[in-house]
Amino acid sequence: MCYSTLQQLIKDEGLEKYYEIYLNYGHDLEKHAFGCASISLMLIDSLKIRSKSERKDILVASLFHDIGETQFPHRFFTKPILNDKDKLLIEKHPQISVNMLANNVSPHVKDMILAHHMDDIGNGYGFGLPDKDTNIMRVADIYSALISKRVYREAYLIEETISIMDKMSDKGHIDKEIWKCLRHFIH
Repeated sequence: MCYSTLQQLIKDEGLEKYYEIYLNYGHDLEKHAFGCASISLMLIDSLKIRSKSERKDILVASLFHDIGETQFPHRFFTKPILNDKDKLLIEKHPQISVNMLANNVSPHVKDMILAHHMDDIGNGYGFGLPDKDTNIMRVADIYSALISKRVYREAYLIEETISIMDKMSDKGHIDKEIWKCLRHFIH
C-alpha cells in the first residue's frame, strides 16, 4: 500500500526523472528515500495531518531530500571514512538537492530539504530552522538511517536505535512529540 502510494505521488507530481536518478545511481539512496517517506506517511497519519498539500509536501521532501547526494562520486558511499573535504561537500547536499529539484517542487518542500539536518536550536548543517513538517521528515530520516547498514557501520538494532533517539529527544535534537509517536509504533 505505502509503496504504491509513494509511486503514485511521484507520478502525479511529475517527479519520475528524479526517481530514475536514484535508481541509476544506486548505493541504497532510493531504499533510504522510500524508507524515510514510508515512516513519514505513518507519522502523518498518526499525527492526523489532514491538509492534502501539507501531506504531499512532507512526502515529496521525504522522498527527495537526499537527491543531491547523487551528484557526488561513488567513493563517498564505498569508503568507510570520509576526509574533512569530503565531509564539507556532503554537507552541501541539501542545497544541491534544492537546485536539482528547481521549480518542480513547492517553496515549502525546498525549505524542508534545506533544514533537514538542522535541529530546533540551530545545530547541524543546512539552512533555516525546521518547522513541524520538517521535523516529521527529520525523525523519519534519522530513524531510517540508523536502522540501515552503512559502509562504515552495521545497522543499529531497534533497541540501540531507540536509545540513540531517546537521547537525541532528551537533548532537544529531535522533536519529542514526533519521536514519541514513532517510538509508540516501534516499541
